Amino acid sequence: MAFKGLHSYFLPLSVISLKRTQRSPLKRSPLNLILVFPIEAASKGGRPSYSVSGTGLVEEGWLMLRCLSRENSAVGRSLSTCVNPPLPWLFVGLGNPGDKFKGTRHNVGFEMIDALADSLGISLNNVHCKALFAQGFIGNVPIFLAKPQTYMNLCGESTGPLAAYYKLPLNRVMVFHDDKELPCGVLRLQHNGGHSSHDGLKSVIDHFRGNRDFARLRIGIGRPPGQMDPKAFLLQKFNSLARERVSWIICF
Repeated sequence: MAFKGLHSYFLPLSVISLKRTQRSPLKRSPLNLILVFPIEAASKGGRPSYSVSGTGLVEEGWLMLRCLSRENSAVGRSLSTCVNPPLPWLFVGLGNPGDKFKGTRHNVGFEMIDALADSLGISLNNVHCKALFAQGFIGNVPIFLAKPQTYMNLCGESTGPLAAYYKLPLNRVMVFHDDKELPCGVLRLQHNGGHSSHDGLKSVIDHFRGNRDFARLRIGIGRPPGQMDPKAFLLQKFNSLARERVSWIICF
């Protein structure tokens, strides 16, 4: 079922499909497509195509994230009519703190959180449970944004206590992280899963006592070229083409 504009937020995830076309452009809005799957790394003009398919994540989370931008606040407010009660969500971006790591492939989770905060008009200028932290609302649904400052390999030391502090079930937690198994500029949402050798995810799972039933948004960064050391690749900044692709999905 194709649609134009922003009128299909409340349709079931499994029956919606979406592609950007010149005839039916989407409003530009940070993270407006956060749960939309690019079906190609890049199409005409170097910009990705998108489609939606069922993922098993509770539909409410999808609805909420589709109502992010302030210009769509009326849609966000109407969310309260289909979500009762409005339980909080915790969104955690994985990365490394400090200017040294800013803009690197391993820090795209931080960038996604920053874009989300910007779209909501809030700042992550508080420190809570070893994370830069902010609170806000989408409609009347409370949300918590966090960027652990423990360094990637220990980010569970922040994520676990945050979820515990707010007494959140893990189906109200979503983690944004880089994934070198996905082509650069591709998003993939999973409602649970393993850590796939991602040290940050491994730390999060460990501090959830082995429980893997939390959502994760995987942000494709591509694989290292040739025989390049994967760790060096992760801590390297994007080249211009890769940066364009990643910026497009983060700041759409």
